[in-house]
Amino acid sequence: MNMIECEELFRHPLLYAAFLLWMMNELYQKLPEVGDLDKPKIVFFFDEAHTLFEDAPKQLVDEIEQTVKLIRSKGVGIFFITQSPADIPGDVLAQLSNRIEHSLRAYTPSEIKAVKLAAESFRANPAFNTADLISNMKTGTALVSVLDEDGAPTIVQKTKILPPKSSMSIADPTLVSNCISSDSIYGKYEKSFNAASAYEGLDQVRQTEAVEAEKAEQAKKDEKLQAMKEKETLREEAKKEKERSEYGSRLAKKATNKIENEVMNMGIRSAKKFLKGFLK
Repeated sequence: MNMIECEELFRHPLLYAAFLLWMMNELYQKLPEVGDLDKPKIVFFFDEAHTLFEDAPKQLVDEIEQTVKLIRSKGVGIFFITQSPADIPGDVLAQLSNRIEHSLRAYTPSEIKAVKLAAESFRANPAFNTADLISNMKTGTALVSVLDEDGAPTIVQKTKILPPKSSMSIADPTLVSNCISSDSIYGKYEKSFNAASAYEGLDQVRQTEAVEAEKAEQAKKDEKLQAMKEKETLREEAKKEKERSEYGSRLAKKATNKIENEVMNMGIRSAKKFLKGFLK
């Protein structure tokens, strides 16, 4: 017998239901078909089953119903343990063949209605009134109905339930340790393993995206800065080129003015010389 302590999961019903569906789907996908066995190869008991269906979406409930219906062909038995059959959706309850109902106390209209529903879920026994008996059974007794050899539900019977032949107190830690170390699967499950969760993976993705976004932003800034530097360099070169052009223009203008002055002076000298020779 193995127990999974799900105290934390009970506080998150939707997560608990998703875990249940995942586990049953894993078994259904991986286990071979075995047909209708006399005894199942493995049986699961889900305590506080009302938490599985509390506020669960219809699609999730439908998936659980379908899995419960099909998984019996894999040799897997499923038992839902809860205070009242009304805690389990009718479509899922209809797939459960074996039923054990302990006493239900009814003091309010809703509780009386739950007792009637529980009684109607059994095949009636003409020896007693099922609804009255459910409310008056003592501790240690229960109403039981199972499938017969032909697969039909048997009439409900009042049955005494034998208590476990063991102590009901909290197990001694030393005894627990000895049981674990002497178990056939010791060496495989006793060590805890903290696998990376999807949340941690998403957090890592977010960090990576943030770093990449920061690098991209920095690259964009660097590219913009480089473009500004190149633009400034081109502006400086254009300015220098303009200054060189203006300087060359000034030199050319000075040379032109000098040539013009020389030509004018030569003309004046030639005219003076001509007039001087003419007047003689």
